[in-house]
Amino acid sequence: MKILIGCPTHKIYKPLLAEYLDCAKKLERPGFEIDVVLVDNSEDDEYLETIKASGITALKGPWSESAKERIVLSREMLRQRCLDAGYDYFFSLEQDVMVKPDTLKRLLGHDMPIVSAYYGDNTPLVVKDSQTGKTRQVILNIPLIYLQTRPGYIKRANAHEVLHKGLIEIGAAGIGCMLIRRDVLEKVPFRLNPGKGFDDVLFCKEAKAAGYKICVDSDVILEHRHRDWKEMGIKR
Repeated sequence: MKILIGCPTHKIYKPLLAEYLDCAKKLERPGFEIDVVLVDNSEDDEYLETIKASGITALKGPWSESAKERIVLSREMLRQRCLDAGYDYFFSLEQDVMVKPDTLKRLLGHDMPIVSAYYGDNTPLVVKDSQTGKTRQVILNIPLIYLQTRPGYIKRANAHEVLHKGLIEIGAAGIGCMLIRRDVLEKVPFRLNPGKGFDDVLFCKEAKAAGYKICVDSDVILEHRHRDWKEMGIKR
């Protein structure tokens, strides 16, 4: 069995490269042939050369001012590489998601066409005290998981709806730690989402329309080291 592990990346993730590769190296892989491929879409080649120097395959993705555009074009390069090189699965693993050694083995064990681990974003929210009327900011970890409310409609899940519920079917998920079977990749490309969202939600919607179930193992819980792009000067 051949599995391609990888993601689009950018030089802002350089500080996480060594840990990301160490996590990938420690993945339990009985009988699996695994390759790590990163597609760098930075505006220069500095990070590309850093990735190559680490000993893994690095491809150069197209640069665009829009992060959404360059990410989806880079991810489509990975899909094509999976198909052209005969991989059985694409393990989409973003550089800011830290996997545990048994993550891949547990996701493979479900034998599903599309299955994600559980991770979320630390989201700042302003809450109001019902007694004093004072407001304060809190940080909530909101899962990057979407539940199907009715055909064609999804909503962002709250942690209490999905966490520690085993393997459950969902409407969509972020693609930060998602195992995708080859036959799905053959039918569903990664395309630019014309709406406000990213290509991950569009991919999930189109995969469901093609008849595939999307699941999350809500007991495989991972750390997501997401940083606000606006603070880093990244244009969506």
